[in-house]
Amino acid sequence: MGSEVQSAHPNRPPWFWLPVLGLVALLVSFMIANNARSRVSQNDREFRSAQEVRLHEIETHIDDYFGKAIQLVETGAQTLGPVVDDSARVRQLVQELFRSRSTHQIYGVGAYYAPGAFSTANPDGLFSIYYSAARNGNTVEHLHDPNVVPPYTSYDWYRRAVRTPSGPRFSGPYWEGGRDYISTVQALRRDGKVVGVMAVDALTQTFRQENMASLLGPGDIAWIESSEGHDKVLVTTAPLPTDGDWIGNTILLHYTHAHIHIWSNAATLRAANERIITGSFILALAIWFFAGILGASLMQIWRSRQRAFALEQERTRLENEIAVGKRVESELRKAAFTDELSGLPNRAAFMESTSEAIARAKSGVRYAVFFIDLDRFNMINETLGHPFGDELLKSIAARLHDQLAPRGSVSRLGGDEFLVLAPVDDSELGAYAQRMLEIVHEPMLLGGRLLYSGASIGVVAVDPQYQRPEELLRDADIAMYEAKSRGRGCYAVFDTAMRTRVAAESDLENDLRRAIERHEFVPYYQPIFNVRTDAVSGFEALARWRRPGSGVVGAAEFIGYAERRGLVDAIDTALMEDVCRDGAAIFEAFPDATVSVNVSAVHLTVPDFAASIDSALHAYSMRPEQLKLEITETAIMRNPDQARATLRLLQGNGVKIVLDDFGAGHSSLAYLHRLPIEGVKIDQSFIMPLATDQNAVAIVRSIVALAKTLDLYTVAEGVETAEHLEIVRQIGVDHAQGFFFSAAVPLGSVVSSAARTTA
Repeated sequence: MGSEVQSAHPNRPPWFWLPVLGLVALLVSFMIANNARSRVSQNDREFRSAQEVRLHEIETHIDDYFGKAIQLVETGAQTLGPVVDDSARVRQLVQELFRSRSTHQIYGVGAYYAPGAFSTANPDGLFSIYYSAARNGNTVEHLHDPNVVPPYTSYDWYRRAVRTPSGPRFSGPYWEGGRDYISTVQALRRDGKVVGVMAVDALTQTFRQENMASLLGPGDIAWIESSEGHDKVLVTTAPLPTDGDWIGNTILLHYTHAHIHIWSNAATLRAANERIITGSFILALAIWFFAGILGASLMQIWRSRQRAFALEQERTRLENEIAVGKRVESELRKAAFTDELSGLPNRAAFMESTSEAIARAKSGVRYAVFFIDLDRFNMINETLGHPFGDELLKSIAARLHDQLAPRGSVSRLGGDEFLVLAPVDDSELGAYAQRMLEIVHEPMLLGGRLLYSGASIGVVAVDPQYQRPEELLRDADIAMYEAKSRGRGCYAVFDTAMRTRVAAESDLENDLRRAIERHEFVPYYQPIFNVRTDAVSGFEALARWRRPGSGVVGAAEFIGYAERRGLVDAIDTALMEDVCRDGAAIFEAFPDATVSVNVSAVHLTVPDFAASIDSALHAYSMRPEQLKLEITETAIMRNPDQARATLRLLQGNGVKIVLDDFGAGHSSLAYLHRLPIEGVKIDQSFIMPLATDQNAVAIVRSIVALAKTLDLYTVAEGVETAEHLEIVRQIGVDHAQGFFFSAAVPLGSVVSSAARTTA
């Protein structure tokens, strides 16, 4: 199409008609000689009549503009003058005034409060806001920095508005921000006092072109001059002539103190009249002049056709570019809504589809969202590598798409997470989710390996209560984690109780973090008794939370959650500090006792943990042998090498190590001789059934015998009855603790009990 446009040509220049035009002009010159005198008079009348018509047209356009501008500026002054300390209100009002303008010639609307007139809180501050039209027709907001004093108080338009007793003023042109403006301004008054200026602006170029220049004839010059005594030229369509033969007319503008002048170069008229009067020679010259004008018109027509031809070429080029742009836009949209790895729709596409499903749900069409998260996918990446994991994701994506596409839309959220949006009734949710589990569980052959994968699925039904896709995604995610908590490889349908539970866990986490900052965790001490002498041999420090509004909370209610959220390290550190501080009071009351503190797995992996314990002991003058650290088998197994190294450092510093909850975890006899431990605590799960279960008696007896063989002392946890105490004493256990003796008590109770015993 472009080549066809290139081969076409506009009409050729009218060179043939120019000689013909000259002959016609020669004949007409003789005919005009007879009515020369009447034509001179007629020319004068027509000349001035045309000037007056153009002048009144200009006046009408300018008065129309200023009428609208004055109406707008008066409305703004009445509305914005009383506003104080409400920048949002000013912004809204100015924006509404700007949008209500009835002509596009009004380029901007602004309010400029004087320093201290807007904010009572900041007497030296100022406020101004200005809305204008950008080149593309959008609205642009200009807000002056309140920390920088703008220079508008020095502008003529601002001073003129302030000096005016009442009513709007016309000012311009003035230069600001790279543009030339004509303004209609009026002072903002509050209780009769000037507090600022309201301004309605037009671009000088727009004002000049649409209200003046477009209405002028060839060779005309128009300008507006102030009538306030300083002879200021406000707007002109061209530089004012300093010489030549000009005829002018003047009129006073209705809305402003200014005059409109129009001058027309009368040289042609004067020459024509002189030629008519002085003879045929001058008259013929005038005929030739008009012939020249006609020839110029023919040339102008030809040029117009050339421009039209050029515009047609440009239009064709733009159409081609638009077609290319649409193709590019289509490709970009596809890329923006497609997951690069799997080729499935991505999160953005899912959000868009879900928005439509929410809208349809309000009309009774039921949909459901299925959040699929692959189980233990990170093991694939860690053992076989990320490229292998990517291949697995692509295979699962293809399988889900192929088997669910006829009914459901499959998207990839990211990582190992997929989303399915399907028109499923509530009664079909379980069957549809089970079908997805079967699809994912089917083995697949990748790279010569037969792989089995699994998934946990969260299901949420789309109902009218949802307003945004993010809400559905949130609840589907909650349901998916509920499925994982049930053992993985299953699905869970969302209900509001899940959201309540998640919110409660979030509140618990926030409270735990605040509790750490506010030092709300304190040690309570449970005594440990020597089974043979019934004397206190030590205390176990147990964490308690003085939770505001809940009293003292036991560790069972928060320690597991703190471990999952990585907060137990900070709790243990604070507890260790308090135990070392309390040591002086405890050992004064019980000189031969020791204090046991539980140590989490996190501490055993910290290289400087032993040094921090030693520092705390020195800070409170506590001897290392008075402190026992209780560790669990599970904590050791997380990083055995690092745990052994840390424990040996602690033992070298004099701190005693006790193996806690022995028998309850992955018990291994190897720990009893490979680790630097001095005793074992028999888990209460073996102590509780001693009175009724002979197998429990046999197990505890075996543990005690083994410990004695390795020269380790034993502690029985959970002794709650006299019968428990008698059995562990007969078996040969060295120490015991439990509710039979005492629950965990605060430091004050420990000290007071010692005082009572002494008394």
